[in-house]
Amino acid sequence: MKKEQLASKFYDEAYALLEMIKQQKENTKDFRAQYQKVFNSFKDIPSKENDADNRDIEDVINWTSYRLGKPVDEITRDEFTSYLDSKLFSSPRNFDFYFRIGETSGFTDGYVLGNGKLYPFNKLPPPIQNHLRNEFPHLIEEDRAYEGENLDNYVKRREQEWYLHIQVQSVGHYKAREKAITNAKRNVNILKLIYNPHGSLFDYNIQSPFDYLFQIDGSIGPGGGYQHKMQSIFFSRIDALDKMVGDMTSIMNSKNPTALDRRILNVVDVFGLIDDLTPLHVRFLLCIVSLENLLLDERDYLGWKLAEKISYLVGDTRAWFATHYKIDFGDEQKLKDMFTGENIARARIALDETIHDFYDKRSDFAHRGLESKPSKRITVNDYYLASSILMWTVEKLLELRRDKNIDHIPNDPRDGREDNASLNYYLQKMKYR
Repeated sequence: MKKEQLASKFYDEAYALLEMIKQQKENTKDFRAQYQKVFNSFKDIPSKENDADNRDIEDVINWTSYRLGKPVDEITRDEFTSYLDSKLFSSPRNFDFYFRIGETSGFTDGYVLGNGKLYPFNKLPPPIQNHLRNEFPHLIEEDRAYEGENLDNYVKRREQEWYLHIQVQSVGHYKAREKAITNAKRNVNILKLIYNPHGSLFDYNIQSPFDYLFQIDGSIGPGGGYQHKMQSIFFSRIDALDKMVGDMTSIMNSKNPTALDRRILNVVDVFGLIDDLTPLHVRFLLCIVSLENLLLDERDYLGWKLAEKISYLVGDTRAWFATHYKIDFGDEQKLKDMFTGENIARARIALDETIHDFYDKRSDFAHRGLESKPSKRITVNDYYLASSILMWTVEKLLELRRDKNIDHIPNDPRDGREDNASLNYYLQKMKYR
């Protein structure tokens, strides 16, 4: 069906709904069913699903009489169609969202994070600053960082905080919020995975997910939610991690992501499900599942193939080497002296055994739950190491993506082809070189 026909179907379904409003059938089962037909017909129109969601459509229809300035009984089909066209089929508008991040150190104004940018309070647009200052006296009771924090100290703290600016395009503001919150979560999940996979940034992943405002056509709308009461967020920029953040940013902003890019983004999203309230066992499982999603294909034997791939990818990295041999990361000379072929082989074997052990614990928990054998119980240290291995694996894949043009996992199915863009082919060459 052509786009014009699909749009015509939407207008038909919407006008049928308006007729039911004229007949005062709003409280009937048929009325809700008709609304669903309206929603479905709109989603069927190519490119329009990304411009408005159900709440936007419902809002437009509910305000028809008020916005046209006449009783609903007097509204003609042509008037209603023209009204819908102006509200739902106009060009998308820019919505600017400002998400509260917290106090930071070392970040520059406009630091690019995913498809957003970080700014301090004093670099926000003046209308946003003024709106926030007017709200501070009303927010302090729900948002104190400590008992006894007075308004002056609260305002000073809030004015030291940073915000994540994200711009999205949409026709409806509800759809714009959905897009912006999805992007904000993914951007912050990059920080969670790269900066500290063990949990100090997990407070970001709360329901709201955090305070935000949006600006459209000069007007400002409130967001929702507060960070956890009596808790302040702070993190410092680490220059050495900028390359990883930059690689993640390029993946997020790519219009044609590769198969590997999509796997990496999926890991960011899955790892982002972990928050302060996530049980230890679930955190551990999400890390192992993320590693599986990242590295395996349908032809792999899960446990041993996962261990083999990780041991070759990460087994000779400084991070795993220092962890396995308990060398301080700052002890450059000892790392250099120990970094021999024999020790690298031992480190790889140890990592292979570690992943086998983790996979056994994952399988045991999946079948026995909390009744696992003592030797198979998941510990805090298991989670810490699993989350670190996940981060190191992502770092290595980003490096291979950047330097070796690796863009997918399985080999090309055509026999005899040297698939230099395949991770599996890259690892085969490592094994037999």
